[in-house]
Amino acid sequence: MLLNLFCVCTSAAGMIMFTSWINVAGRIFATRLTSDFTCHTYPVYKPMNTTQFAGAEAPLTLVPTDDPDYDKAPWAKMGIAAWGVAMSIGPLAGAALVGAVFSYVAVVQMRRRSRPSPQHPAAIEAGVADKDSQVA
Repeated sequence: MLLNLFCVCTSAAGMIMFTSWINVAGRIFATRLTSDFTCHTYPVYKPMNTTQFAGAEAPLTLVPTDDPDYDKAPWAKMGIAAWGVAMSIGPLAGAALVGAVFSYVAVVQMRRRSRPSPQHPAAIEAGVADKDSQVA
């Protein structure tokens, strides 16, 4: 029952959605936010007038193709392929662990609910009912 509950398409879809969310959420923290321009486009920074910056007359600046801090990035140390595997396998393993725990808890609760109560006629006939709980 535990395996049936855990190994369904809904679990797989949830794990994949979680993996996608982790990768998108990671980009939020990795993106630098600066106030000197308001619109990023590739391959050019387009300065414009805002309440914080008057730059509409400034020339366009090309975006550098090489990151000068690339060596500090974790994917530079691991390699891009290993980083991609880690960013896929890690969240999938975490989601699988959480799913397994929830499936186990659900199976335990289902088994508790499926046992006959001491007042149930089947429990009385089987002789497992509480003597004090039997109704005369």
